[in-house]
Amino acid sequence: MKRTPLKRKTAMRRVSKKQAERNHIYSEQRKEYLAVHPFCEICGRQATDIHHKAGRGSKTNDVSTFCALCRKCHDWLHFTSEGKKYGKEHGYLIK
Repeated sequence: MKRTPLKRKTAMRRVSKKQAERNHIYSEQRKEYLAVHPFCEICGRQATDIHHKAGRGSKTNDVSTFCALCRKCHDWLHFTSEGKKYGKEHGYLIK
């Protein structure tokens, strides 16, 4: 007997309904935060990113861990040893 592969009637979800709701809430919080904090908290340029001081995970939607940064400072903070040291010393990297 030859087996045929099962075919889905509908496509699989990329994210669960629960995660999709979290993402929607985060999107709204992000817009509101950047409207109130339009400038990078490190250099003063136009802020484009939300940095999560305590990481994303369970604290993704915790506004108290948000920090408005420009892309250049955000990359510097995460990808250079100098930036990581600065972030830990000044409270931008909690974990």
